[in-house]
Amino acid sequence: MRRGWKMALSGGLRCCRRVLSWVPVLVIVLVVLWSYYAYVFELCLVTVLSPAEKVIYLIFYHAIFVFFTWTYWKSIFTLPQQPNQK
Repeated sequence: MRRGWKMALSGGLRCCRRVLSWVPVLVIVLVVLWSYYAYVFELCLVTVLSPAEKVIYLIFYHAIFVFFTWTYWKSIFTLPQQPNQK
């Protein structure tokens, strides 16, 4: 009877660990979304007056943003592997 209790506790801890392991990912996503809002809406669309400057800033920012998002996605969802002995 006690062994089943320990297994249930172990399963619960494993589930809790899986949920908590996503907290850093969520924090980084929230920071990236906040920076996107701050740069695109507050800086480029509100502060910068020249339409040509807005376009240049937005093109460069979105190019870098797409590269960052792609690499972050790949690093989160790629399974860990052991290096070869060579």
